[in-house]
Amino acid sequence: MRPAIRNFGWLAGLAGLALVLAPAPAADDRDAFAVADRNADGRIDRGEFHDRMIEVFFFADKNRDGRLRPSETPGLPGPVFAAADRDHDGALSLAEFAGARARDFDRADADGDGLLSAEEIDLAARSARAAAAAADAAGPKAPPKPSAPAPPPAVAD
Repeated sequence: MRPAIRNFGWLAGLAGLALVLAPAPAADDRDAFAVADRNADGRIDRGEFHDRMIEVFFFADKNRDGRLRPSETPGLPGPVFAAADRDHDGALSLAEFAGARARDFDRADADGDGLLSAEEIDLAARSARAAAAAADAAGPKAPPKPSAPAPPPAVAD
């Protein structure tokens, strides 16, 4: 029997991202894995993963504007969202989302075989949840202090 896989929509990664976006509703966690495992071989290859993440993006895009905003990604910590938002416009484009998810795939692929097993996904999810819980327990970080301006270059006489 496969281990439980909760909220398969977002795999671990992106600085300790917990699994926070559920894909289209499934009867249970095994169904969520099966939806992504299109060839039913018990593993999710990079192509299957990519295809499923594209579906997840459009499922999460509630206002259908082709961009995910923080309000469409409930539970996703602000710093994690900001890390994926490469152009810093406050929204995730499909390219930003897909790029972040590809990095998640690489982090979750513990044995480096280019396939995700249910066990690898479960391990990545547990690690991400633990990291998210630790970050929540630590509380918000103070904003970085501005650095002092560099001294002017010395002028030779």
